[in-house]
Amino acid sequence: MLIQKKFALLMAIIWLVLLAFVCGPVRWEFSHTYAHWIEGLGLALPRPTLLIGLPILGLAYPDIWSVILSIIMWITLWGAPLYMLFHLIRTQKEQQIHDLILYGAGLYGCIVMLVSTFLAFSLWLPFSYLG
Repeated sequence: MLIQKKFALLMAIIWLVLLAFVCGPVRWEFSHTYAHWIEGLGLALPRPTLLIGLPILGLAYPDIWSVILSIIMWITLWGAPLYMLFHLIRTQKEQQIHDLILYGAGLYGCIVMLVSTFLAFSLWLPFSYLG
């Protein structure tokens, strides 16, 4: 059980480090580049780009919907792995570790894929109109 718990903790820590890298330097650089790509388009961008892509990149005009979307997205992305890490530290039962990894990480993976798909689609959409 100790080996499984250490492995699960290592998995959660690596995921948080990767998340910090992707949400930090990678997002900042992509955001800077994307801002140059869409320079001059302003409000001519498609609605999904304005409502989904730009708030996540931090390029949106500040309005209530972009703030709400950003808060929900960041709480979801950071909250689940942090919850998993703290729960793994406290748990003593092997079955709880397995359940948390299987169900928790599986559900979290599905949510991340859903958010990533919406984000990729919303950021690709302005360029699909150019062709």
